[in-house]
Amino acid sequence: MSGHDLCFTMSVTDERELVADRVARLRRVHAGCRIVLLPEQAGDWPAGPDVLVGPVERLYDADLGGLVVRRHLEAFLESGRSCWFKVDPDTVAWRPLRSLPDGVRFFGTIQGGAPGPSLQGGCLGGTRAAASTLLASGALDSAELAVPAESWARGNPNLLARVRNGLVSFDFVHAWACRAVGIPLEAHPEIRSEWRVPPAEPWRWAFTHPHKTLDVAAETRRALERRAVARRLVALIERELPPSALVAVVSMGDETLVARLAQPARHFPADETCGWAGFHPADSDEAIAMLERQRRDGVDHFALPETGDWWLERYDGLARHLAAQCRLVAHAPGAGRIWSLEERR
Repeated sequence: MSGHDLCFTMSVTDERELVADRVARLRRVHAGCRIVLLPEQAGDWPAGPDVLVGPVERLYDADLGGLVVRRHLEAFLESGRSCWFKVDPDTVAWRPLRSLPDGVRFFGTIQGGAPGPSLQGGCLGGTRAAASTLLASGALDSAELAVPAESWARGNPNLLARVRNGLVSFDFVHAWACRAVGIPLEAHPEIRSEWRVPPAEPWRWAFTHPHKTLDVAAETRRALERRAVARRLVALIERELPPSALVAVVSMGDETLVARLAQPARHFPADETCGWAGFHPADSDEAIAMLERQRRDGVDHFALPETGDWWLERYDGLARHLAAQCRLVAHAPGAGRIWSLEERR
C-alpha cells in the first residue's frame, strides 16, 4: 500500500516545532499521503497540497462525548483515502508499513485497563469500512457517553480523574463505541504506541509513541537504559527470591519484564486477568489498597525497578506503608528494590 492510500489525522494545540517535525517525517516516509491537522487554537501550522488544516475547534471537553473521534473519522472519509491513522504530535514515523489489515477493523497497540481493551491513542489505524461502520452506527452520538462513569471511564480511576478535569479520552471513547458496535480491535505488529515511555530501539517498528522531544536519539538512549534496568531487576529477583515466590512488579506495562522472570509474576497494578491495568494509582491510598488486594490474592513480594523510584515520592504513603508493614529483601542500585509482603513488621 502506497502513501497515496493513507490519511493521517492529528489533533494539535501548541508544540508547533514538534508538529512541523512530525508532519515532515510523515511526508518523507509516506510520500503522497494526506495529513489533516485538527487545531484547538489558531497558529502557524504546516500547510500545503497534502496537508489540510481544519477549523479551530475544542474537541476534548468531557461533555462533548464522542465528537473528537467523529471529527477524526469524518476528516479521513472526506480525504477519499482507504486507510486511516490517528497520530499524536509525539508519534514518530520510521518507515513504510509492510502490511495493513482489510475488512471492518481498527488496529494498533492493544492496552488493557477498565472498562475494557482499547488501542493506545498515540497511533491507531482503521480501514475505510471500519470508519464508515462506526460513524453510521450512531454510537459516537450515544447519550451514554454523557455519563463517562457508566460508559468509557467506568472503573478506571485515571479516566475518572480525567473527567473531573473536564477532558475526554480518545482511546477509551473509541474503544467503547467499537465494543457497542462489535468492531474488532487488533494488535498490529508494526505499531508500538505506549502511554508514557517510548520503546527501546524504536526503529524496529513503523510507528512509535511517545517521543516528547525532537532529540529522538537521546530518548532512545534513555529507553535502552530502562531496558538494562529491567534486566538487572529480573536478575536480582531470581537471585534473591525462591522459585515459588509470586511477585508483583511495577512494570508500567512492560510485558517483557514480567515474562522474563523464572518466578510467577504479575503486573502492578493489575487488571482482573493479572495483566497491566493500564493506569497508575490515583494516590497513595489507592496504591496501598491495590497492593493489599494483591497480597490477599497470594502475591508475596513486590518489586520496583529503579526507573520507578518516582513512585516513592509520588506515593509517599505507599513508601511509608512498605517501610512499616513489609520487609525490604533487596536493594541494588541500577536494578531496584524488592519487598516481602508476607513478613509483616
